[in-house]
Amino acid sequence: MINLNEYQGLFKECFLYFPSGKLYNKTQGDEIIINSKLPIRKFFDGQIEFQKWELDMLMEFKKLLNKQYSDNVLMRMLYATKFQFNKTLQILEANDVWRSQPKDMTQDVIKYLFNGAIYVHGRDHFFRPIIIVNATKLIGDIDLTLQSLTVFLEYLLDKWMLPGQIENWITVLDLGGLGIAKLPAQQLQKLMTYLSNNYRQRMYRCYVVNCNKTLTLSWSMIKGFLDETTVKKISFYNNQTPQPLFEHTHCSQVEIKYGGSSIDKTEYWPPRTVSDTYHITKINLISEDQYKQNYEQGKLKNNKVCQELIVSQGSDDSFQSCD
Repeated sequence: MINLNEYQGLFKECFLYFPSGKLYNKTQGDEIIINSKLPIRKFFDGQIEFQKWELDMLMEFKKLLNKQYSDNVLMRMLYATKFQFNKTLQILEANDVWRSQPKDMTQDVIKYLFNGAIYVHGRDHFFRPIIIVNATKLIGDIDLTLQSLTVFLEYLLDKWMLPGQIENWITVLDLGGLGIAKLPAQQLQKLMTYLSNNYRQRMYRCYVVNCNKTLTLSWSMIKGFLDETTVKKISFYNNQTPQPLFEHTHCSQVEIKYGGSSIDKTEYWPPRTVSDTYHITKINLISEDQYKQNYEQGKLKNNKVCQELIVSQGSDDSFQSCD
């Protein structure tokens, strides 16, 4: 069980939110699968159940394996490769190598996380963390950048996200108006490829802001290293305000410099909650009684469970508008 005093990035509402349960839900925006030419799955863990056709594909793929993996890990990899078995075997092997590498919180990593190149600021409507990447600070050793990013994201997955409930994040990539000559293109290319390879099916949206008009050529070079699904999640803005972000994010969760109402961040590590207001419209949360009942019935056996919701009752149902 999770004690909220030890997980300060999480709060009771996070545990009371579950995806709508509808596979294809276009009204609330928290569909489990997006219906396209090839389905895009957004949730894999916790209480999530796979469809028959997915389980059939999984069974066939397992015949090729010489070691065991959890079903949710295999399904992430299969979706990432559009169910191409040979390619999935390759990325599983590469992921095994990456997972075996040390991910220590060294003094250099701590210094990097404090400089504001990568940080969290707020959550969106469905409690997805918003990651800010400042391209003007992506300088120096690329290996240190990736090592720091790994420590950062593993912390988020452990302390800010929940299997089956909060599995995705949003990225705001601030290019600071840099032109092609000054843009750390190699750093960005390796960073995007690294995220795509090692944190599959995690990015919900990426808003690239403060784009120089000469960025088109550089983007054409970078997107060649990304899969089609990832490319479609990325959008560009020549100003500081990614307006579509506010279609699923309350203004109090976003810094003023990006069009929100929260004071611009000056202390970047560790991540902290910036506002208690998340919802731009009401979303469906189960009651605390229902949560406790689900736990007692064993329905949360694969989820992280909130200790405070099991041992106490009472809730705070607050809502504010940006208007």
